[in-house]
Amino acid sequence: MSKRKMAELLNEVHPEWCFSTCEKRIANWLAVAEYALYIPMRESFAQKMS
Repeated sequence: MSKRKMAELLNEVHPEWCFSTCEKRIANWLAVAEYALYIPMRESFAQKMS
């Protein structure tokens, strides 16, 4: 699913938010999720390389 589609779905749930706000929230949530997964993924790859 694209970021735009996720923002559209979020905007349907929260019509009081402008679409730009929804896009920014989705981008921020994805950035946090990517950061949260980075260290465990790095550790997993490091174990496989050893």
